[in-house]
Amino acid sequence: MRIIWDISEEDINRLKAYVEKRRSLIIDNRTDRNINRNNIVTDRDAVIKSLLACLMTPAKRTDIDKRAAALLNREPFPLSHRLLENETNLKGILTDLLRENGLSGHIDSVPDWFTASYINLENSEWELVDELDSWAGNPPGKSVERELADRIDRMFKGFGSSRSRIFLLNLGISRYELPIDLLTIKWLREFGFPVSFSLKALQDIHFYHMVSDGIQLLCEKAGIFPAVLDAAIISENLDPAAMKYYIIN
Repeated sequence: MRIIWDISEEDINRLKAYVEKRRSLIIDNRTDRNINRNNIVTDRDAVIKSLLACLMTPAKRTDIDKRAAALLNREPFPLSHRLLENETNLKGILTDLLRENGLSGHIDSVPDWFTASYINLENSEWELVDELDSWAGNPPGKSVERELADRIDRMFKGFGSSRSRIFLLNLGISRYELPIDLLTIKWLREFGFPVSFSLKALQDIHFYHMVSDGIQLLCEKAGIFPAVLDAAIISENLDPAAMKYYIIN
């Protein structure tokens, strides 16, 4: 079965107006990094931070936990590769760190997920870092981005299709693949997306790709990268007072 996307001039103009109306620090930051390729860091420490940030991301991304944001923006970041590479009790390190920073709500899952994902990185000799580094100044195309996001989903425990795409957005790598989560579904319904669906349906990766194809085509016709649309969706739903807590340095 194939879906033919019929995108009108009205749809294009509505999308342009939607993004323009929601200009914010988040959109400026996303444009500077993901589109203009400035200040992209893809070393092991950056991957570790993005991994932890994604694992602590709530179902609704605008439900900001100031304690998590404070931890992720701490300088120096307490979880460096140098600290972890010879550590035999990763789960204990993570559990203590979360508890000390008032993040006990994540203790039941995040330490296990992080440990399994970190071990996968070590076992692969961090080849993901080399690949990400190659795309930092020379951005990948649509198909490469999608394949990379799907592979990261399989590599990192506790991720899923949306978190794998948040991971790439956080690092500044992706332009086309965006998370389709509660916020995106809300926007799609309000915009009049022709297919109605739930989060559960997105567990089928082929369905996820199909929805993403429709969003990408709309964005292409409007001359707007999906990464910027995603930033506009966040800006619409985020309390302005929480803006500074959302961006992870």
